[in-house]
Amino acid sequence: MFIFRSEREPVAAQVPVLVNLELVGRLANGTFVTATVGPGRTHLRLGDRVLTILSLEAAANQSYFVWVEHAPRFAPASAQR
Repeated sequence: MFIFRSEREPVAAQVPVLVNLELVGRLANGTFVTATVGPGRTHLRLGDRVLTILSLEAAANQSYFVWVEHAPRFAPASAQR
């Protein structure tokens, strides 16, 4: 799984990325993290708060690409660096 963050108006914050409740990294604008997952239900969470969780059914030997963008009107980004 490849998780990308790209924004038109960059926000100077690093957003934590959790895959199946495991922290895999923090995304700044223009960066990405990768996570290897097994087949079955996979959960992706971004940020310090549980506002939205993306769930998908991962298949063996497949790649998944997720593009994320900070939306300040919905929730503040994590200020951690």
